[in-house]
Amino acid sequence: MPKKNLNMKELRAAIEERAKEVEESLDGGVWQDIGDYGPGFYWDRRKRKETQPEWVGYNEQGIFTSKSGPIPWFLNGNEAIAEFCGKSEYLWKGILYKNRLYSFTGITSHGKTAIALCIAMYLNKGIEFAGRPTKKSKIAFFAGENPEVTLTYWKLQCEEHKINPDHTNVKFFALPTIPAKTIINFSDPSVLLQLSRQVSLYGPFDLIIIDSKMAYWFGQDENSNKEAMDQAHAFRALTQLEGNPAVMILCHPRLHADKEELQPRGAGSFMAEMDTGLVVVKEEVELAELHWHVKKRGPDFDPVAFRLLSRISPIKNVDGDYDTGVVAVPVDEEQKEAYLMTARERGNQLLLFIADGYVPGMTQKFIADKLGWVDRDGNPREMNMSRAFRDLKSLHLIKQVRGIWSLTDEGKAAVKALRNTKKAPKDDDNF
Repeated sequence: MPKKNLNMKELRAAIEERAKEVEESLDGGVWQDIGDYGPGFYWDRRKRKETQPEWVGYNEQGIFTSKSGPIPWFLNGNEAIAEFCGKSEYLWKGILYKNRLYSFTGITSHGKTAIALCIAMYLNKGIEFAGRPTKKSKIAFFAGENPEVTLTYWKLQCEEHKINPDHTNVKFFALPTIPAKTIINFSDPSVLLQLSRQVSLYGPFDLIIIDSKMAYWFGQDENSNKEAMDQAHAFRALTQLEGNPAVMILCHPRLHADKEELQPRGAGSFMAEMDTGLVVVKEEVELAELHWHVKKRGPDFDPVAFRLLSRISPIKNVDGDYDTGVVAVPVDEEQKEAYLMTARERGNQLLLFIADGYVPGMTQKFIADKLGWVDRDGNPREMNMSRAFRDLKSLHLIKQVRGIWSLTDEGKAAVKALRNTKKAPKDDDNF
């Protein structure tokens, strides 16, 4: 609040002097409190001048004003519509729009990071993606959770598209993080100032991806509504950087959440601040779907399916070995159904084998060979067999006790249903 012992003329002079000092120190224009003399700096949305900060205060007549003149508190209907409406701009039509805030929630290992990188690649290229047009975009990726894994996945994504990582419009935030606390705090005005200057150098960006919400958490209690809202507001401020980018925050749900409960972990005020809650759900071992849950601003859209393919990384670790990584590849509805059919058929085949032919001590490699799950060179597909075992176990159809696999009650019922289906007469048998 202004100092009470100043008259209007002195107050105006004090505001101008303080504003000049702060303006000279900022020269990039971010929100900055100007202390006792006024509520602070703001972005002049009417002129879209992100590079020139303006001070806000009261003139001698007590009118709320800025260097550009009086600021109206209220607008007429058409003025308000012209000011705020008709400015949305898609990046991925019907799904991602600039100047909006998105959460992207998924259970661990359901493909959040791999799919986010796939989205980044398609927007980088500006080509049709899952049947929807995209705009060629520049992306900033904050890989705070695990930079090594993220960049391994990115290398694989670039190989999938046969593109040099240096020849993309995707930039990665390079500052390291420290345990439980990141060096960068998006709520700090000085950080926003430095970030705005970096954006001027490397941007402007159309999309900012934050991996993840907790990697850049600056509060003390994630269940605190106030602290969760503070973080959401800090992320919202990133949409006001030069270019008005969309901001997508990768989030973990609460522990043991199912696909009907995919909301960002912690206080609900965080989700309340989002424009849309995107989610990813793994339907099968290699298949995941992107959709929305709880909150959606904008048009509805059908789920987008991805194959999550395990690949050998071309990057050697310090031991000289090649690590594995995951690359997400979009699939259409026909490809999705074909994959689901193949996965179901393999699962059924394995389920019947466990019921009729399984002997304790058999290895997955032996079973794959026995069932004919081999590659073109005749080598057993151990990875496919491992996935099939995991899939049946996750469906509670089989269980493992002391290294021995057996059917559960649900598995026995499924085997009975499969046998009855095979015995059922075909249509031709009626003639």
